Amino acid sequence: MYKIVLDKKKCRGHTHCIKVAPDIWFLKNGKAAFVGDDKAISAPVEDIDLAKKSALVCPEYAIDILDERG
Repeated sequence: MYKIVLDKKKCRGHTHCIKVAPDIWFLKNGKAAFVGDDKAISAPVEDIDLAKKSALVCPEYAIDILDERG
């Protein structure tokens, strides 16, 4: 199980993550937010490859992927 984590303080709203993964992200108040739960700072990952791509394109390094498999 993986979890994607957003550091909202680092996000500057470049929207690169949204362009790569619109099923995960959308823009709210000038910052990235999770589709389905715009107040969350983390969410389970359904598509790990897409989540990793969205993290890699973030110029502010505001997205992390955590491996919770133990």
